[in-house]
Amino acid sequence: MSNRPFSIRIIIEATIALFFFGCIAVVVKFVSANAITIGIARLVVTVAILLPFLVATQRFKGITRSDFVPLAVMGLFFALHWLAFFFSIKIGSASIATVGLSTYGVHLVVLGWILHRSKPTRINFLVLVMAVAGSILVVPEFSFHNQEAIGLLLGVLSGLFYAFLPILQQRHSHLPALTRALGQFVFALVVFLFFWPLSDWHLSTQDWLGLLFLGVMCTLVSHTLWVRLTTVLPTRTTSVIYYLYVPVSLILSVVILGERVDAAMITGAGLIILANVIGVLYHVNEGAPQAKPASLT
Repeated sequence: MSNRPFSIRIIIEATIALFFFGCIAVVVKFVSANAITIGIARLVVTVAILLPFLVATQRFKGITRSDFVPLAVMGLFFALHWLAFFFSIKIGSASIATVGLSTYGVHLVVLGWILHRSKPTRINFLVLVMAVAGSILVVPEFSFHNQEAIGLLLGVLSGLFYAFLPILQQRHSHLPALTRALGQFVFALVVFLFFWPLSDWHLSTQDWLGLLFLGVMCTLVSHTLWVRLTTVLPTRTTSVIYYLYVPVSLILSVVILGERVDAAMITGAGLIILANVIGVLYHVNEGAPQAKPASLT
């Protein structure tokens, strides 16, 4: 096979995956279901499809009881990531939540200082300053009476929980990627089920279709494609192109939801994304281990 068809295939797969990543916040905002209902429905759909497939392909070989604890921890952080992200969307907006979540890469830098006890560099501080400046531009008025400010803070919190996932995934990479993903989904579902009394299932046909779209296209299809891309492409490449979901989400927020995206928000989002990209490229050039984006928004 020539390199040209292979490259075209990768471009197509990356485009599809990033498009569906960009759809997530918009669909969550579009449906009337609350954050708890969305989380439960999306996880049930995903587990119901993924579990039989993994059983049929005998992907559970090699799993021991000791693996359940790290999978449970991954599931907890994943559930917290989703809860913060969904509430960010519902309280603020799809575009604000997307920008908040995009601080994920900066959180990875900070976690690297803490977990690996590495000394912060000038580049690290530059990345942080750019991310903070970008956040200020996105929401000029930080107040607990400002829903956009609350939404952004929840989005940033979601990015923090999200940043723990690739670190945990790397530490338990002896398990196949799809097996880790399923374990993560199952334990996250357990967390969401604790909030079952807060869920509301009086939904319209449009809402059910939206939830099905989130479960199938925005989780199974996009994640499967992303797992393949992170396998065949270098960490530098996947870590940078991952953030292309942000402009996709912002465009869809304007076109479908009619949200306001002004020059300040675009500039702020650009600064945050640039901060993440600089952080990624700097650490790759320095030879530090990189955690690839988990693609589980």
